[in-house]
Parts: sequence; structure tokens; C-alpha cells
Amino acid sequence: MCLIEQARVEMVEGKRRFKFYYAIGDSMANARTREVELTSDDNVRWITDEGGYSLTLTEVDESSVEVVFDSLGCFKSEEQARGHFIMFDRLVTRWDQLVTSSNLLTF
Repeated sequence: MCLIEQARVEMVEGKRRFKFYYAIGDSMANARTREVELTSDDNVRWITDEGGYSLTLTEVDESSVEVVFDSLGCFKSEEQARGHFIMFDRLVTRWDQLVTSSNLLTF
């Protein structure tokens, strides 16, 4: 499994922009490891879905921020894709509720 997490702040036309990226990928080597590793613990779950998301916050003015959330996933079935879509929707909605209600997005 390859896990990439990166964040950076940049200036675009005099406005601050914060970008956060998160990606998960799988490899043949990790697939072989999963096949040979025996575990008696049923609570162990391997992450095998490839995908990721990005979050961009752009300063609009002194009191507002533009938020863009994008996600990408590779799914084996339509049912799996729907489940991930609902999960991402809940994540974004919850994040919006937490940040908006507590005024955490102050620059």
C-alpha cells in the first residue's frame, strides 16, 4: 500500500490557497504479502481500495473561504462505489458543520 499525504499553502493572485492531498494505492508486492500472511485476528482489515481526495481552501476576502473537495476511487462494483460516495458525502457534510459552526476558518 502506498499512502501519500501532502499539504501546501501558496499565494494565488494575492489570496492564500491551502491544498491538501491524500492518496492510497496498492501494489502486486502488497497483494502477495496479504496472500501469505496468516492471521487469526478477524478484526484485521486490509486497505485494498485505490483512491484519494483533495481539499482546497481559497481565501476570498477577510471573512470567507471557497472550499473545493474532490475524490477519486477505483471500485469493483456499483454497490461499492455508492457506499464510498455516501461516505464521502457524510464526511464533507460533517466537516462543513464543524468548521462553519465554530468559525475555524479564520485567516
